[in-house]
Amino acid sequence: MKKILFIAFAVFAVLAYSCKKELEVQGPGLTSGPVTITITAPASGEIVSTGVVYTFTGVISAPKGFNSGNLVVLNKSYLITGSGNSISFSIPVTIPENLTIDPNGYTCSVTATDFDDQTVTKTVTFKIAQGLNAFILTPVAGITDPLLSGLTGIFKMRLNYKEPPTGIVLRINYITEVQEGSVNMANPDEFAPDTTAAKNSYLVTEHVTIPNTVNEGTYDFSFVITTSSGDVSVDGKVKVNKISTLYVLGDATTAGWDINNPVPLNNVSPNKFTKSLPLEGSPKGFKFVLKIGSWDVNWGTFETNPINLDQEYALNPGGNNISVAATGNYVINVDFTSGKFKVTSFAPPDSLYLVGGSTPVGWDQNAAAPFTKLSAGIFQIYAPLNAAGGGYKFLPNKGSWNGDWGQKPGFPGVLLQDNEENCPVTADGFYRITVDFNTLTFTTIVTNWGIIGSGVPVVGWNSDTNMTLVGSAEPYTWQFQNLTLVAGEIKFRANDDWGINFGDDGANGTLEYNGANIAVTAGTFNIKMKLDPANWTYTITTKKK
Repeated sequence: MKKILFIAFAVFAVLAYSCKKELEVQGPGLTSGPVTITITAPASGEIVSTGVVYTFTGVISAPKGFNSGNLVVLNKSYLITGSGNSISFSIPVTIPENLTIDPNGYTCSVTATDFDDQTVTKTVTFKIAQGLNAFILTPVAGITDPLLSGLTGIFKMRLNYKEPPTGIVLRINYITEVQEGSVNMANPDEFAPDTTAAKNSYLVTEHVTIPNTVNEGTYDFSFVITTSSGDVSVDGKVKVNKISTLYVLGDATTAGWDINNPVPLNNVSPNKFTKSLPLEGSPKGFKFVLKIGSWDVNWGTFETNPINLDQEYALNPGGNNISVAATGNYVINVDFTSGKFKVTSFAPPDSLYLVGGSTPVGWDQNAAAPFTKLSAGIFQIYAPLNAAGGGYKFLPNKGSWNGDWGQKPGFPGVLLQDNEENCPVTADGFYRITVDFNTLTFTTIVTNWGIIGSGVPVVGWNSDTNMTLVGSAEPYTWQFQNLTLVAGEIKFRANDDWGINFGDDGANGTLEYNGANIAVTAGTFNIKMKLDPANWTYTITTKKK
């Protein structure tokens, strides 16, 4: 009996000892819950220098007892040791000096398992930069994409650093295939702490001009920061497009902020635009957009106050609204070659006169021929012009050369008031000249006139009967002598086309564009159409016997 009791007691003791050991292995408290990991260093997004020993730290909480763990960083694994419910780890890792920098950053992962075989992994992304100052150069919002050939594109980069920077020079490696090599930029446009960003951060802004000769396409670019500790670079890609359209809109304009209905500017030369238009004063404003219906590429200003007139300002991609101090008429000039715009005050003249060696009046300003004013800022005149006369110009006041207008050198059809040249005449002819101060342009077209209508026998409304320019005696007069008509109607039109035609709305001998048909009776007549600068008239007289 004693033997049996001894065996039973021994078995009980073994079981009790096993339970005690299990309790000891599971750790104190016997609490339930998942494994949690906190990585205290590096912080998410932290910058770590090359050539240093960096200590990765953290805490593992394992309510059922810590069993095993490891840290993985830069493709190496480090064992985490300890016992209990809460394990603190501190593992030094050497960051190689010759490490190839990945601008996307690196991951630090910690994996832990408890005695209930629960496994958890925690990952933190951090960055590594070369040099003791540990610079990171990353693109931020505001990079102009697409860039436009001939345009000064604005790149913005965020320069973060671990220690106060010394010996800094910004060097930009120009866009591949656009311009090779690099240039030191000791004084970039902006290189100061950005108070709106994180601590230890600079905002670097740089302008890069893309030559007009560059084809459309996608190009590589890179920025480099040179410091006393070494170089740091960031690479990227940018799309280059040609610019041929530009629009303005805003509550200061007639278009309002309707992106589907902006006002087009006139493309007067590669990447240069102009427009004469009314603007409302501050606080109303305007901006420039590249495309109808899209805000993706737009420009404003760096200014927060109304701009000064006749002063150039830098174009700011996505910048502030542009405003002028007072409501009035203005001329906007935008030059993407320099990356600047200018607004000047302008009121179209109330009258306009033609003068020049190629005109019937010559260069005598006192004899200048008046234009017909079609609408505000738009004038038109008919005149015979000769190529040998040296051209012509426009005068806002008869008898005075003050404020005269001519052609912008090298830009046919573009008006310019200062440093202008004579408007050229390439061939003799009877021209219609239209001057539009709203667009600061002028257009010319050679006109040859004829008579058409049911009153003309045989041909009727099918084709013109050509008229003849009288000549020096009556330089503005076209005629047809001894024209036989039948009862019906006629009109005058140019170049065998209805694009330019005259009728008579009041049956009073005065011509109007697209006017009413002119009634005629049967007979033989002499017909004259006089497009005199002062009046556009016609006469139909019976042939003398």
